[in-house]
Order: sequence, then C-alpha cells, then structure tokens
Amino acid sequence: MAVIDVVILGRSGCGKGTQARRLAERFGLAAVSPGDRFRELAATSSWTGQKVRSIIDAGGLPPYWLGAHLWLAELIDKIAPDQGVIFDGTPRRLEEAKLIDEILAWYERTNVHVFLLDISREEARRRLMGRRICEGCATLSGPVADAAAEQQCVVCGGRLVNRPDDTPEAIEKRLDWFDVDIMPLVHYYETQGRLTRVKGERPIEVVAGELAQAVATHLT
Repeated sequence: MAVIDVVILGRSGCGKGTQARRLAERFGLAAVSPGDRFRELAATSSWTGQKVRSIIDAGGLPPYWLGAHLWLAELIDKIAPDQGVIFDGTPRRLEEAKLIDEILAWYERTNVHVFLLDISREEARRRLMGRRICEGCATLSGPVADAAAEQQCVVCGGRLVNRPDDTPEAIEKRLDWFDVDIMPLVHYYETQGRLTRVKGERPIEVVAGELAQAVATHLT
C-alpha cells in the first residue's frame, strides 16, 4: 500500500482536528498538529512560551518558521519512512506551504493530498463561540444547545470550560487571517490540481466518510 501524506485546511472551527484524528486512526497516519504544540508551549514559563501565549490569546498567528520547527522535529525524530502523515492546522502561510513541499520532496514523500473543509464565516463563528475544552484532557467539545447542560467531558469526565483564546475579539481576528493568509494557500494548491474541497457544514460522520473515501482512493 502506498504511503500518503494529507494536509487539511479550513477556517477555525471547521473540524480540522476532529477529522484529522479520525483519518489518523483509520489509516494509521501520524498526526502533526502545530496548534497543539503551540498551546503546550504557551503553557510553559519560558520566554518563547509566554510570547506565543500572548499571540494566541490575541487571536494572532505565531511565526510560520516556529510552527515549521515544531512539526519538522516530529517528522525527523518520530515518524517512520513508511508511515503517512496528516498535517492538521498547518500550513498557515504560503511560505510554510512551499517549505512543506520542499521538505516532503526531500524525504521522497510525493503522494501528498490537500483537503479544504469549507464552512462559512458565520458557521465558524457560531462553532467557536459555543465550543468548550476539557480542563483535564484538553478534548474539545462542539457547540451545544444549552451550554449549562453539558459540563462534563465525554472522554474523561473533566470540567468543560471556554478555551482561553476563544474570546469574541480573538475569534474575529482568526476569521480575518483565514482570508488573508489561508486563501492564498487554497489558490496555491488549486492551481497545482492538488486541492479537494469538502463541504464542512454537514454532519461529522458524513464529512468523515467523504474524506476517508478520498484518502482510500489515493492509497490504491
């Protein structure tokens, strides 16, 4: 079976992390999520960690080279040559997309496919305003009709709280940088014939099924 590498793009709140985890489990892919690494770094007391935390809390993007450093370290140290990789939440700038292409080519990884989970700005805002995170295991919980009715994590039973960077101001900034920074990536991959758009406002299982089918097609 061929080795496949997958890139998932989309607005904040589109479900990139959820779908990346499902694909990773189904196809044995190594999940690379700089967003998770940034949040881990932001929780430290180091100068870099505190700098990253101030950027994230304001709804900004840490520099692309720092994100590249984090995922490249995983690629070098932890991922076997015969294991596919799924990039969740990266690249976030055109320079990083080109860097990923260069690095994957050097590693002779040529079966690379890009998916855009396409949701509207309004839907992204609704999801981000309603989501919660577990204080214990950091699992994200999507929007619920009554936020007070769901206070426990379904994974570990921990308390659900608002994510610190999900303030209204930070959310609007993240939605803004999608148009400024991510859309050029969409055009970059589209012009190369490497991007598949997936309607992300459908039920999770439907989106997961379409993604899995597309990945399976490229593995044969």
